This record gives sequence, C-alpha cells and structure tokens, in this order.
Amino acid sequence: MSYVRKGSGLQADQLRPVTTRDLIFLQIQARNAPPVTIINAYNAPPGSSDPGVTIDVLMSLPQNLLTSAFLAGDFNLLHPRWDPYTERSSPLAGPFMEWLDHNLFTFTSENGVSTHAKGNVLDLAFLTGPLTASTILASHLDITSDHTPLLTNINWNARFPSMPKRLRIDTLNQKLFTALLEENCKALSPLPTTPSAADLDQAAINLSQAISKALNGSAKRTLGQNTGYPWWNKDCTAAIKENRSSRTPISARNLRDTVRKAKRQYWEKKLDSVQEIKDVFGMTKWHKTTGTYRSPPFTDPQNLHLGLAAGMEEK
Repeated sequence: MSYVRKGSGLQADQLRPVTTRDLIFLQIQARNAPPVTIINAYNAPPGSSDPGVTIDVLMSLPQNLLTSAFLAGDFNLLHPRWDPYTERSSPLAGPFMEWLDHNLFTFTSENGVSTHAKGNVLDLAFLTGPLTASTILASHLDITSDHTPLLTNINWNARFPSMPKRLRIDTLNQKLFTALLEENCKALSPLPTTPSAADLDQAAINLSQAISKALNGSAKRTLGQNTGYPWWNKDCTAAIKENRSSRTPISARNLRDTVRKAKRQYWEKKLDSVQEIKDVFGMTKWHKTTGTYRSPPFTDPQNLHLGLAAGMEEK
C-alpha cells in the first residue's frame, strides 16, 4: 500500500505498466521539480505463490520508467552485496544485481543491517537518476511485524510555495469585516456614465479584491495541523511503550488488542451521541464510496489458468 500526504503540493498518479499484484508504481510530480517514480515491490519467496515473478517483471520494465526512480520493498533475496555476513546467494540475486547495475541503481540502505527478526537482510531500497537518498532502520515506526520498517529520505529539491490555509468563516469578525470593506471600497474608482464592457470587468475585479482583502483581515485561518488518531488514548500510549521496550509476541498482541478496543469504543461513542439528522449525514463522510485508485488485479483460485484479471469486466 502507498500513501501520499494531502496538502503537500505533490501530485501522485498510479501507473499500470505491468499486470501484477506485487508491484505498485506511483509517479510523484511537483511544480518545480522533475517527476520521481516510486516502485513498491514484494518478491514472493520460494515455496509460495508466484515466487520470483516480481524480479522477472522488474527486469522487463521499459527504460522510460527508470530515468528517476526509487525502488524499495521486501525482496526475499540473499546476497553478499547487501549482507556481507551471509554465505548464501539466492538464485535470482545474481541476475537482479546485474539489472540494477545496468540501470545505474545505487543501494541506499545500510550494508549488513538486518531487517528481519531472524537476522536476514530482506528489505532493500535502491535509487536511480539524478537524486540522492539515504535509508535507515526505523524501529520507532514498529508495526508489530517481523520486519523492521525502513525510512528513506530522498534529497528532492522541490521548492514549491506552501499551500495557503483555508479561512475559517466561523471566526469572522463582522464589525472588522465591515470596516475593512468600507475602507477598501473608498479606493475604488467610480464608473463612467456609459461604462464599456472592459470597465465593468475591471470594476468587478476591483470589488472582488476589496471583499477578499476584507475577508482575509477579519477571519482566522486554519492551523494546518494533522488531526492525528482521534481514538488514541492513554492505554494505547502505554501499550506501544511496552511493546517498544520488550518486543515480545505478547506485547505485540497486547498492542493490537488495545488499539482495536480503543477504536471500537471511540466509534461506539460516536454512534451513541447521534441526536440530530445532520449527525447522520456527518457519518457519510467517514468513508468513501469509490477509491482514489483502481483496485489491484484479481486471481480466480479455481481457474488459475485464466491468469490475472485487470479489467472491470474480467473481475
């Protein structure tokens, strides 16, 4: 799964150059910077469904997708290049490494630092193109998985202006708004006796600017801070601290149970507090009826010979 933060000035488009369940392509575009393709990968290990298919698909990608790309994920490959302490090498690691070198990918993770609970380096991050990046283990982002999360900072010089915060109409000072509007209207030029179309257009623009200035001066703007998780409570904080300090299966299970309980109690309280019809309409904003991106391709387990179904009719 891939997420792009709203309000960051970035435009994200999901690409579908290949039909596979284990690769997600996102093209990130800023106003004053070249686009970057982020490839989220999962390579199934031997003995599971579709082992090694992701590596084969990656090595067949068109060159135009790799001019500026960040490739990261769980590759389930062993090789001394990213783990000098291992004496084994996966069969697909050699061809994959040659493909990386051919497309000028650099390894941004830390060599020899285990990413799995059993001590293997399975999660990898690579970058190609004019940008630079660094990847570290992010233990503070622990998600109770047997894989330690990776955190990558890409030095992407995207100097775009910050998005203006919206005005809060509920904070409008009526007296101040009226005074500012009256003052701004004094500077407006009177219309001629027989105004032309250009005169009327300019008068409308000037009047709109006068109202906008008065509104900006008499109302507050939103702080632009994240709302966070409204269901998060003290029990969740205590559970995550305990899990980070002990890192045992019991603490991980306790964290999951605590979070689930906090979510359930929060939304049950929301439902019980409904009193007016407008509260019911407010509930419809809790979910979206349609997704932002297309759903991934499906496989019919009873008819595997049909392959992956990508189109809506096939699904």
